[in-house]
Amino acid sequence: MADTQQLESIGASITEGLGSAVLSLSVIAEELILNVERNSIVKTMTFLRDDVNCQFKQLMDLCGVDYPEREKRFDVVYNLLSMTQNSRVRSEEPRVGKNCR
Repeated sequence: MADTQQLESIGASITEGLGSAVLSLSVIAEELILNVERNSIVKTMTFLRDDVNCQFKQLMDLCGVDYPEREKRFDVVYNLLSMTQNSRVRSEEPRVGKNCR
C-alpha cells in the first residue's frame, strides 16, 4: 500500500487538477478520501482515471451511505484502486435528502 506521503502527493495533484470541485480531501487509515461536488462526478472520475499521477482505473465498489443526522443525508461512495500507484481512493458525492436526483 501507498504511504501517507505518497497519498498526500496524489491528493495535491487531485486538488490542483480539479480545483473547486474538491470539497475536502484527507488521508485516513492509508486511504485517500475525497469529497467532491455533486455536479462534478463525471469530471472527477475521468480525472482520477486519466491523470498520470492518479491512474485509478479499477472501480472496486460503488455504494450509498445514509447519514440521517445530516440535511444532505445520502452520499454515493466510489472506491477506486490504482495498480500503478498501489493506492486506493474513496470519493464521496453528497446527495440531497429525500430527492436524490
